[in-house]
Formats: sequence, structure tokens, C-alpha cells
Amino acid sequence: MAIEFTLDKPINFPQLDNKVIKKGFRSVGREVTKVARKNVSRRGVVSKPGEFPGLHSGQLRKTIKARVSRSGFSVLVKSFPTEEADYPYYVFYGHRAPYADRVAGGKQDRRQHGKKRVGDKVAAPRANWITAAADTYERTRYGAVMNKLVTEAIKPGVILG
Repeated sequence: MAIEFTLDKPINFPQLDNKVIKKGFRSVGREVTKVARKNVSRRGVVSKPGEFPGLHSGQLRKTIKARVSRSGFSVLVKSFPTEEADYPYYVFYGHRAPYADRVAGGKQDRRQHGKKRVGDKVAAPRANWITAAADTYERTRYGAVMNKLVTEAIKPGVILG
């Protein structure tokens, strides 16, 4: 449910300016975050399985964030659960009703131990809003942005050979 953009190693990392790389990846993360938030921002829509979830309270939209790695050579865009919104994974993977795998009397069905759970999901899985945003960004702008970023980040005096 998370997308991570990384920079391949065409040249040595010491030959690149980390500040420029981090700034560039921060902007890439912001752009992908905007598109991902737009994917879950349709108001008043009751989503069907396989579609993006609709907007009810906006809590899911607030969980989508981008974080640049310490080295600065990658960015992670993910739905980070918070105390207010701890359900991004339930929306993405779907969930079953409470106690769906219990037998009569409310006891755990011992045949279910270590196996795939029985019962239909109450909420079926929805489409991954983050990977769709990353695919859209990759098709439209990623190549040009990364080319410009690496060109700006090369330290003066470095000769590529």
C-alpha cells in the first residue's frame, strides 16, 4: 500500500548534492500525495469494490503523507494511520464481520487455526489509491523531473566518463 521512488545509481552518490536531491524528492512526494488525495476525495460517493473509496469525513485523505529517507535518495508515499484514522488498511484490504470465524456459542473455531478465514467480507477491498497516483505521475512527469533533478544535483567539476 506504499510506493517508494528511488534513484538508481548511474553515478556515484558522492558526486551528487544531497540537498538538491532531497528537495527534488520532497517535491515528487508532494505531487504524488496530491494526486492520491484527489483519488479519495469524491464526496458523497458510496464506493464499490475495486473503486477508490469516497470521502465521508476526510480522515483517510489526511493520512496520506510523503517522507523522504535520511539519505535523500528515496521518498515513501503511504497512508500513515493515526489515532483519529486507523483504518486505511481495512479500507484497502477489506474486512469481515466481527466474530465471522466463530462457531455456535461464540467460541473460536479450532479448525480455523492457521488457515484462511471463513465467511464473506463485509467490506470488500477497494482500489489502491496510492499506486494509481504513482502510476499517473510516472506516466506524465517522472522522467522529466528526475532528468532535471540529476542534472542540477551533479557537483561542479565532476567529469562523467
